[in-house]
Formats: sequence, structure tokens, C-alpha cells
Amino acid sequence: MKSRIIQQTISLVIVVALSIAFGGSRAIAEYAAKLAEAIPDAELVWIKDAGHWLIDEKPNEIGDRINQFLG
Repeated sequence: MKSRIIQQTISLVIVVALSIAFGGSRAIAEYAAKLAEAIPDAELVWIKDAGHWLIDEKPNEIGDRINQFLG
């Protein structure tokens, strides 16, 4: 029930969205893919070999991906 409500709410997003996923967990990969699929016109970017400190670990890659998305 809760999952369906979240999915219905996410599908109402009317802005272009960038979803940035990171790490090597299969669960995270599956959730990130579902999230990006649920948001109309969302783009999913996967940052490999990064942990919870993503911005500290991969600042240039994050910045580049965001700039590409916005450009």
C-alpha cells in the first residue's frame, strides 16, 4: 500500500529530474532504477565505486554529471 502511494505521488513530478545513484549494492541499483522509471522523463546516472560520502569522494564526477544534465 505505502509503496503504491509513493509510486503514484512520484509519477506526478512535472519537472525534469536527475537521479544520482552510487555504490555497488544490488538493492540500491534496483531501487534507483525503479525511482527513475517512476518519474516521467527522469535521467538516472550511476556513480561506481562511491560510498555514502559521494560528494567528497567524487566531486568532479558529480559536478560534471550535473552540468551535463543542466546543459
